[in-house]
Amino acid sequence: TEIYTLSLHDALPICLHMQGRAIDVRLQGFPTARLHVLALAMRRGGVGYYPGSDFVHLDSGRVRSW
Repeated sequence: TEIYTLSLHDALPICLHMQGRAIDVRLQGFPTARLHVLALAMRRGGVGYYPGSDFVHLDSGRVRSW
């Protein structure tokens, strides 16, 4: 399956989405760059920033960022 073809680092956020432990966020009228900074400051779970797609990934896994 697709998950097996990804590296472990890439597969983790996909698994967390499937478990209901992750969300990709874009807030109308609120810069995703600012959301990214605020999420990192909380130091809770994973934070992924995708400026090209204009969203931030948030999850309840271990603290990490990309």
